[in-house]
Amino acid sequence: RYIDGVPDTWWLVDLGPAHTLSPTHYTIRHDASEDFVRSWVLQGSLDGLSWTDLRKHINDRSIKKPAQYASWPVIGSAAQAAYRMFRLLLLGPTASRERPYNFPLTYIELYGYLH
Repeated sequence: RYIDGVPDTWWLVDLGPAHTLSPTHYTIRHDASEDFVRSWVLQGSLDGLSWTDLRKHINDRSIKKPAQYASWPVIGSAAQAAYRMFRLLLLGPTASRERPYNFPLTYIELYGYLH
C-alpha cells in the first residue's frame, strides 16, 4: 500500500480494550516465498494513533529461507511499558524485485506480561 507515493506496509495485532502487554520478546515466521524482509520496526501503541518503536531492524538477514522462524528480545525503557496494539512496519524493500514492499508473514508471536 502507498500513502502519498510512499510505501506504507504493516501488520497489526490489537489485543482489544481489556488487555495490554509489556513485551519481552517476539517471533515472526516468514511465509513460503523468497521475499525476505530486511528492514522493519516493531511498534507499540495504546490508541493506534501514537506509536513507540520497540525494536528496529535495518538490513537484518535473520530470515534466509522460506517458512523460517526468527525471534528477538524487546529491550530498553520503551519495552517496559504496556501496549494494547503492536505493529510491524516495513521500513525498506524486501529481497523481492517483483514485490519489494510486500511484507510476507505467516504469523507473529508476542511474549511478555499480559495485563
